[in-house]
Amino acid sequence: MNAEHLALIQSVLTHWDIPPIQSIEVLGGKEAVVKVMTAGETFVLKDIWNAPDLNRLAFTHDLLEHVTRAGVQVPLPYLTRSAQFVVPVDTHFFLLTKFIEAGEYPRDPALMPELFFNTGQAIAKLHQALASYPDTQAGQKTWCEDPAGRVPG
Repeated sequence: MNAEHLALIQSVLTHWDIPPIQSIEVLGGKEAVVKVMTAGETFVLKDIWNAPDLNRLAFTHDLLEHVTRAGVQVPLPYLTRSAQFVVPVDTHFFLLTKFIEAGEYPRDPALMPELFFNTGQAIAKLHQALASYPDTQAGQKTWCEDPAGRVPG
């Protein structure tokens, strides 16, 4: 990460009440997502690019907060000191969430059944949490996807 981008990230991070920063590293090879290690927690700062739908962000935050209360670990966005979901800088909008360690993907074929079982349990728990969301208008605020239907065969 170049010095100019690092200075921008450090400036953006001052909008949240977080412990002192120890290090910042780019995730996934793109500067749009950075991992921020502090003296306490670890965070992810995302540049969600230009003109996000702020009403949608409010709905997403409420939904993720509900899912978190149901016991599912999700990247719940932190509100800034001024109670905003994002920090706007020029045409960019930055969002801060907790870093959730995903763990290593097992390479041993003998471990695949356990991986698939745990993945299925996690998806079922997420679906139960989403199904219990009390907003009766949630269907109009989101959409359904059929990823299996997009896979040939």
